[in-house]
Amino acid sequence: MLAGVSDPESGMIGAAARLDEAGMIAEAAVSLLARDGCAEGGPSQDGTVADHAARQDAARSGSVRSGSARRRCFRAQDVRLRGLLAMLRGDERVQMFARAELGSVLDAERREDRELLSQFLACGGNKSLLAQRIHLSRPALYGRLARLERRLGVSLDDPASRTSLHVALLIAEVEGC
Repeated sequence: MLAGVSDPESGMIGAAARLDEAGMIAEAAVSLLARDGCAEGGPSQDGTVADHAARQDAARSGSVRSGSARRRCFRAQDVRLRGLLAMLRGDERVQMFARAELGSVLDAERREDRELLSQFLACGGNKSLLAQRIHLSRPALYGRLARLERRLGVSLDDPASRTSLHVALLIAEVEGC
């Protein structure tokens, strides 16, 4: 089982309001773990969650000698921007933003473009690193990125464009697009 945890609240009404927040945090954590895959952070047979940071914390404290630590609770600080986007899930304005930024990359037949964009952003816009990771020559990669830029109508060299596109991809993940 996975849980979202919000800040403590002394009153009953405040505590009830925090339940929604905790639910959103848990939802964002599930999205985050699904993106990272079962090997690093997916649910196990017992419903707990493997987490790289939890394994590191456990190793430092000496509480786990072998195997992976399992993380069951997540706070807002753990889910960060993904948590905010989970709270805004279903908001038409947020969905319109993602559609405007990503355009045809959201279409099923453009899955390859979406994956290339995602990989490019995961590499921080470093084309050499991306070419290495996806085992593609740099000239071939530059051609694919140029086509992607034309489809998106933005420069991938622009940091503001990369930020907007990254947020739009996160929205699409949270929304299940």
